[in-house]
Amino acid sequence: ARGSPSPISMNARSSLLLACAAAALLAAARAFKPLPAASYYLKTASQGFGKCLSATLSYSGVARMNPCTLGWNNKWVFVAHDATYFTLRTPGSPHYGRDACLDGNAVSKASRFGGAAFMARCDGSPGQLFRLDRSTGTFFTLVAKSRADRGECLDGNTGARFSRRLSSAYHAPCGTSNGQMFYAELA
Repeated sequence: ARGSPSPISMNARSSLLLACAAAALLAAARAFKPLPAASYYLKTASQGFGKCLSATLSYSGVARMNPCTLGWNNKWVFVAHDATYFTLRTPGSPHYGRDACLDGNAVSKASRFGGAAFMARCDGSPGQLFRLDRSTGTFFTLVAKSRADRGECLDGNTGARFSRRLSSAYHAPCGTSNGQMFYAELA
């Protein structure tokens, strides 16, 4: 009958659906799940292998993408806050100690550091609580609780429009940059 699919196209469609389901299962199996007390290098799809999210001593602790080194400032520990959110800490920096967390901040002319993410004493505030949203395969986005209702993700790619630190990490609308697609390597 005209308009009904042929057995070949039904088989092709079934094969395609099976392939898509298998790919989704494989991607879910590879999704990043941080290990307790493990240190990670956080890299972005846009910066590739050479740069890591770093807690800098310059610019009053602004977080930015810097060349990866073995130093404390490129290593991050995910500390579970609850079933959804983590704090991101550097593992015992000589400057910040173990009680410093990444703070997501807000992009505006009035906000601290013009909206750049920065290191601050851990206090459990919504700007310091991040959830991992899976993007693709092993890539994930980092969403601060304080910015989630605005649909914003941490971006390690380039500086925010209002930021005085043009290479700093900042929050921007999710899905606008591959600088928001992070992946973690065990340090």
